[in-house]
Amino acid sequence: VAAETSNPAWWVLDVARGKRQGDRRVWGGLIPDARIDLENLKAFGAWCSSKALTFNGVFDRGNMNCAETMNLIARCGRGATTTATGKFGVVWDAPSQPIVAVFGMGNIKRNTFQVQYITGRLADEIIVNFINPDLNWQQDTVRVPVAGAASPVRPAVVELFGCTVKAMAGAEANLIAAGVVKAPPTPQE
Repeated sequence: VAAETSNPAWWVLDVARGKRQGDRRVWGGLIPDARIDLENLKAFGAWCSSKALTFNGVFDRGNMNCAETMNLIARCGRGATTTATGKFGVVWDAPSQPIVAVFGMGNIKRNTFQVQYITGRLADEIIVNFINPDLNWQQDTVRVPVAGAASPVRPAVVELFGCTVKAMAGAEANLIAAGVVKAPPTPQE
């Protein structure tokens, strides 16, 4: 259905399909529907609607390829583009998804598995930048401290391109902050 939308899934689909005039590509990927997982995008669209995830971006930044454009859009739905099924689609952060891989002693070839531990100081505050229509379409921020951070001094700044809803930016900041494991304090803290 051709209609106005802020749903990231339909924006991704529109860019994937693109537009052609005669033999010339005007914009987009020109991916034929036979190579697009339409059922996957319908499910992603339903997910975005259920979570009130929207995309309202203006592409005014130099040249971006189609893959970058579609991933920026999908990011507002907590997703990323993929061709893992053989067709173009999106993977997203939906709850209760099945486990896709488990690594253990029974399926790791000897001397091929490595673990690297993050030893640097992690962010103690998440700052999400977004465009706020209530501020005359100017940039606004949402700040969320990581659990256990009394007075944050190491922020991580994330730009959520296409986000125009403060509650959505706040939810994203909370989601990112929840994934940060606070390192134990050093003796000088």
